[in-house]
Amino acid sequence: MSVYKFGANVGAAGRDTTALALNWTVYSLCNTPDAKNAFFKEVDNVMGDKNISYAI
Repeated sequence: MSVYKFGANVGAAGRDTTALALNWTVYSLCNTPDAKNAFFKEVDNVMGDKNISYAI
């Protein structure tokens, strides 16, 4: 296997597993009110009055 193909496989595997984990997290939060409430409480505790920004 070439270095290029190996790198592409590793990148794709990382992308797919991350996407699957995020999908499962969102699904679980939507279907478990206690978990959703705990998640938002944690975000509020960490962020306080700060605005959440998408800027890097």
